[in-house]
Amino acid sequence: MDTASKNFAEALLPALGAGAYTRGQSLWVLRNSSAGLKALLELRNLAFPDHACAIRFEELRRKNAEKVVKRILDYVQQDIQVAKGGTDR
Repeated sequence: MDTASKNFAEALLPALGAGAYTRGQSLWVLRNSSAGLKALLELRNLAFPDHACAIRFEELRRKNAEKVVKRILDYVQQDIQVAKGGTDR
């Protein structure tokens, strides 16, 4: 995993909750991607009954998505500030 993508993934952790972590693996589905930043997010795991139950409810899925989108937008905004000569990450 490239450094920029690793930093991006780590920046997303607060939005993913207390048990969230990064692995730093090179995943086939992300290889040869032209994206500047690459991350594969797993918000729920069907192997866990409480996760499987949570996936059924639109409100919980929406809240999860909103948290992730907000963190991505915050990350991009910080990137813009750094590019303009503002504070470092």
